[in-house]
Amino acid sequence: MSNRIVLEVLSINDIPQQINTLSNIIINEDNNLSLNLSYYFRDVEDSSTELIYSLNRSQANFTVNITGDNITFIPDENWYGFGIFGINATDSNGGSSYSNKFNIYVDSVPDDLVRTNVSFNITMDENDQLSINLSDYFYDADGNAVYNSNYTPNYNVEVQMNHLTGRITFIPETGWIGVEYINLSAEDTTSVMSENVSITVTNILNDPPIVSLTNITFNEDESVIINLSDYITDPDNIWDD
Repeated sequence: MSNRIVLEVLSINDIPQQINTLSNIIINEDNNLSLNLSYYFRDVEDSSTELIYSLNRSQANFTVNITGDNITFIPDENWYGFGIFGINATDSNGGSSYSNKFNIYVDSVPDDLVRTNVSFNITMDENDQLSINLSDYFYDADGNAVYNSNYTPNYNVEVQMNHLTGRITFIPETGWIGVEYINLSAEDTTSVMSENVSITVTNILNDPPIVSLTNITFNEDESVIINLSDYITDPDNIWDD
């Protein structure tokens, strides 16, 4: 005599399994990295597109987009360094598992200079001076640019410049008004940029006449005629002949 026994095998949820190791990865600055997570995770009940993926930690200097089983790592613009990541896979029943930790290294790549949208407007008042910084006009993400100025030497505008910081000061001759021209440039390891710029000095001041009249001696009952233009000058006006 025997008894029939019915065995019922109950289904239990199998959590996702990592099937391949996530290795450290190197990318260049300003490049993105995309991975298909179906290569790294598998689940008995759910397909790779049905799993829900997330990071087990956030990481500064990276933006991460996850769409289905694809994940994209986007480093900040012009940034280089490394980030440490781990990925979590969760199935439709809430079972989850974490990947191994892995690093993404972002290698530095030289960046070309960029002309900003700041316009050169070098205009100053008579007897004044003006300082600007060329880094406001020629942007260097790497911070290793060298700045230069090139112009025909003249007696009207003195140029003082720090070639490493890009700070430049224009000092017109006292009482002078007019326009001078200069070429301003920046150079780094990958690019050169330059621009021809005008320096305008405007007349807003009324300069007093300059008198250099000396003592005049002549004999009794005589007269002397002098031309005052020989002794008096006015920076703002020219004597008629």
